[in-house]
This record gives sequence, C-alpha cells and structure tokens, in this order.
Amino acid sequence: MEVERSNLKEELESIKDAIRQENNLLDRRLSWLGTFEGFLFAAYAITCSSFSIALILSALGFLIAVSAGIGTGRATKAIKALEAYFDEIVPDKHRSVAVVGYTKPSAFAWLMPHRFFPFVVAVGWATIFAVKLLNL
Repeated sequence: MEVERSNLKEELESIKDAIRQENNLLDRRLSWLGTFEGFLFAAYAITCSSFSIALILSALGFLIAVSAGIGTGRATKAIKALEAYFDEIVPDKHRSVAVVGYTKPSAFAWLMPHRFFPFVVAVGWATIFAVKLLNL
C-alpha cells in the first residue's frame, strides 16, 4: 500500500510523531523504574534485618520491574509496527533514510536498556526474595 506522493509528507510526519511519543513513553517508564527501584533498594538496605519488610520490598520491586518491562515491551512493539508501516507506504526509490536511527538487527539488541534493565532488576529482586526465604 503506497500513499500518494502529495500525502506522503504528512503521513511521514504522523509516523515520526507517533514514534516520538512512544520513545517519550519508553524514556518516562525507564526513568520511573530507575527512581522507584532506587528508593526500594535504599529502603531494603536500611531495613534488611527485618524479614517481613525485606520480603515485601523484594516482591514490590519485582512486580514494578515486571510492569515496567511489559510497558517498555509494548512501546517497542508499537515502534516496530510504525517502522513496518513506514516501510509499507514509502516506495524504495524515496527511502533515503530509515524512519528511526540505526535499525540493523544485532545479536546484542537484548542488551538495550529498555529490554535489559527491567529484566535485571526483576531478577535481582527475585534473588533477594529467594535468599531471604531460604535463610529463614
């Protein structure tokens, strides 16, 4: 499905605005995750001698990390869908650049902060929870 040349510029701006919005959501979710997890880790460090508080904080930290991971995953899927739509409507002869930055597939894409950070934090909290539970 190609968009007429006269409407192509407006459609491209619309796609770029939507991607910009999704990137802003990614940024906010990761900032929120970092701030919230920082407070939880600090609270855990202060109260780690309390078994019940440590379990509550680790469960809460885990759930927040999973929630952020789901949110960043959905934003990433939305961006991928917008990129696919861009590829669908823009003829190859007019495609001098991609709609977003560097998009070459990489074996290390899973290390990008929006994928890796929520996962690592969730694993960290799950480990703390398990260690606390096993060391009754």
